[in-house]
Amino acid sequence: MRFDCDKCKNGKITRYMHIDNGFCYKCNGTGKLSYDPTPKGAVIREEWSDRERMEIKEEQEMIEKAERENWMFANNIEEYY
Repeated sequence: MRFDCDKCKNGKITRYMHIDNGFCYKCNGTGKLSYDPTPKGAVIREEWSDRERMEIKEEQEMIEKAERENWMFANNIEEYY
């Protein structure tokens, strides 16, 4: 049984047409695989818990603050609190 390649469509990767004409090396340009590319035992969650949402939000805020501080330092701007 042959499975569709999960990286390309018909052996070509449109996004990489500028590199080796988009040739897909995973399926050797055939668009088919001899094995099922879906991960086994993987649990795909549709929802995030409130705690995970809060952690992600806090991490994004920390990244945003660090980027702002780096930009201000690079442009010799002092921020007064």
